[in-house]
Amino acid sequence: MQLDEIHRFTLAIPDPFDFSLTVAKPAGWHWSTLRETFEDGTLGSGMYLRDIPVGLKLSAEGNWVHVTAYGQSTLDNDFVGLLKNELWSALGGDEDLPGFYRFARKDPILSAVVKHLNGMRIGGANDLFGDVILAILL
Repeated sequence: MQLDEIHRFTLAIPDPFDFSLTVAKPAGWHWSTLRETFEDGTLGSGMYLRDIPVGLKLSAEGNWVHVTAYGQSTLDNDFVGLLKNELWSALGGDEDLPGFYRFARKDPILSAVVKHLNGMRIGGANDLFGDVILAILL
């Protein structure tokens, strides 16, 4: 399937934010797809949105994430808005990391983790298979 560049935009993720730790988890977990690549600070990945495949190239400068989307046809404004919202959430933009850090700095074990993984967000693209596996295991 041939995907062409169809849109570019930038997202602001609240501080603290570490792009590398968020998309390339230290334990080796993928961010969105099993076949994604992370090299020289750039993530090559993809996702399905409304059953439409969207290729993604993401990189960051500080808390600004630069996104290039690839697809088979241009995206209407509603779809672009949905894509931005999905990616912002998948990058952990809606996580209360400062609130967690206030709590964690007071804990003797978590305080070391906060220093070591500063700015890492849990975020990950929605993955139905992963959600089903998690539900079964829980």
